[in-house]
Amino acid sequence: MREIAISLMAVAVMAACKVNKKETVQRTARNEKKDSIACKTLVLDAERMNAGVTDAYTIMDARMNGPKLEIDVQYGGGCGEATFDLVWNGALMKSLPPKANIVLLMKDDDPCRALVTKTVCFDVSSVYKGECVLLLKDFRGQLVYKSH
Repeated sequence: MREIAISLMAVAVMAACKVNKKETVQRTARNEKKDSIACKTLVLDAERMNAGVTDAYTIMDARMNGPKLEIDVQYGGGCGEATFDLVWNGALMKSLPPKANIVLLMKDDDPCRALVTKTVCFDVSSVYKGECVLLLKDFRGQLVYKSH
């Protein structure tokens, strides 16, 4: 009787550990899609950065992924396409490591009010060769870029 119970437990464990091949493929596709987000280049424009003209958005999170800065944003819209630019004035603070102030600007001419969440990506490799801290306006976390 004990052997039957052990055999049934082993079968149950193996059944629970079985991975559905379709689920694995779907998970892999989602991860590849997340890794292949199209990235725009950083805009070097001191006047535009200082003007800071932007539509309303909220930064939910931001992170470095190699030379890419990925920013999760939330904004009102949904009827059209919003455009985002990451703007830098070209200045580096004299600190170790150097720091750069950057600003995310959004243009959204769409009158809809649905709550949209989106990840935008920017290549920041032009900021500095070496280690640099990026100070993204309205984001409290620390973003450390390290060139390779």
